[in-house]
Amino acid sequence: MGFEKLQQRLRDFFIAESSNSVDTAQMTRVRERVLAEFVHQKPQNIFSRIFGYTWVRSATIGAIILSFFPFFGAERSAGDLSPTGLVEVVRDGEVFVATGKTPLRIGDQILVGNNSSAEIQLRKSLNAVASDSAEVRVSRDDSLFLVKGSLDGNISSGSIETNRGKINAEEDATLNVLVSNSGETRIQPRESDIWVTAWNQERVNIAEGEELRLQTDTQMPPEIPQDLRLSTSQILAIKAKLLIARTRALNSIEAYSLRDSKKAMAELENADRTFRSIAQVLKSSRNLQVLRRENLDLLSREEVLKRLSEREKKKTLLENAYAVNTLLKLVEKEPKEKVLLPESEFLIFNRYALLQRLFAPLPKELRSQGWILQKQYIEALSQQIMKASSPKEELEMIFEQIPRSSTGRQFLQQVQQLLPTLEATQIKENLALWK
Repeated sequence: MGFEKLQQRLRDFFIAESSNSVDTAQMTRVRERVLAEFVHQKPQNIFSRIFGYTWVRSATIGAIILSFFPFFGAERSAGDLSPTGLVEVVRDGEVFVATGKTPLRIGDQILVGNNSSAEIQLRKSLNAVASDSAEVRVSRDDSLFLVKGSLDGNISSGSIETNRGKINAEEDATLNVLVSNSGETRIQPRESDIWVTAWNQERVNIAEGEELRLQTDTQMPPEIPQDLRLSTSQILAIKAKLLIARTRALNSIEAYSLRDSKKAMAELENADRTFRSIAQVLKSSRNLQVLRRENLDLLSREEVLKRLSEREKKKTLLENAYAVNTLLKLVEKEPKEKVLLPESEFLIFNRYALLQRLFAPLPKELRSQGWILQKQYIEALSQQIMKASSPKEELEMIFEQIPRSSTGRQFLQQVQQLLPTLEATQIKENLALWK
C-alpha cells in the first residue's frame, strides 16, 4: 500500500466516522500517528516484506488505528468478554479490569494476565479462549487480531489474524492458534478443515490433525499427491521407525521386570509415539523434504496402519507394522513385572527369547507376528557374523554366551540357515557337542 493510498484510506475513515463527532484535533492526532507508523517500516527490514502485501498491511494499519485511537466505531458492539483471573481491557486510551461479563467494542485491546484466561464471544460466530499472557485486539465484529499468546476456539464466518497470516473456515471449525514472542504463528485445526493465507498471499488448506507453522520466510507446503506409492526414502524411514518402536517396547518390558517403572513408562510412551509418527512420513513428499505436520495426539496406531495399507502394498512392510503394533498392545496390557527375562549376556538372543515368551500364549495367527519380529534378530546376528573380521572367532564367542537350552539351539539353527557353508558347518558341529 503506497503513501497516497494510505492518505485516501484515512480520508475514508474520517468520512465514515463523521457521525461520531470526531473533532479536528483528534483527526490530526490519528493521521500523524498512523503516518508515523507507516514511515517507520524500512525497506531493509525483513518485516517490510510482510507489510508489502495489501491485506496484511491493511489489517495491521487498521489494528494500529483501532488500538491507539479506538473512538472509531467505539459505540459499535462486537461481542462479550468473560474473564477468569486478571483480564484488562484497553479502550479509548484507558485501561480497566474486566470483573465479569463485559461488552466488547471494535478496537478493544484485551490483555490476559498470568494464570488467567478470557473467553471472547463475537457477534458473528467466533468464540475463542485466550490463555495467560495473551494479547488480542478486536479488529472487526467477526475478527480477532492475535498479537501474542494462544487462542483456542471455534470460527465459522469470522477469521483470526496475526502478523504472519489470516485463518478462516468455510464451515464451523475448532482450532488453536499460538503466536510466540518472536511472532511465529502455529496453527492446529482440531475439527474440520481451515484455510490459512500467509503474508505472501499463498493460501493452503490445513486438515484436521495437521499443524502449520508460519514464519517470516515461510513457504506454504504444496499439495502432496495422496495416490502415489511410497518412495524408497519413505519406506526406509518407516522401517527405521518400526525398528525403534520395537526396541523401545522391549526396553519397557525389561525395565518393568527390573522394577524401574519410571523408565518403563518413558520407553513405552516413546515407542507408541514413534510408531504413530509414521503418519508424518506418509504425509511427506517422496524425498522427505516437504512435511505436513501431523498432530500425533489425535492419531491412533490403528489409523496409522490404515493409512499405511492404503499407500503401500508390500507384504513385508505391512506385516512388520502389524507385528510391532501387536507387541505394543502386549506391553500395554500384560503384567510386565511377571515376564521372566532370559538369563544371558548376549543381547540379540535375549530379545529373541523375550519375544518368544511374550507371543507364545497367543493364538496361532498372532504368534506368527511374533515370529516376524524374532526373524529380525536372527538376520541381525547372521549379518554380524558375516561382517566380523574373523567369523570363526565371532562364532566361538557367541557359543560361549548363548545358554545351552532348547531356545538357544533353535535360535542358532535359524542363524545357521542364513550363513555360508563354512560358518553353517561350524554351528552344526558345535551344536552336536551340546547335551
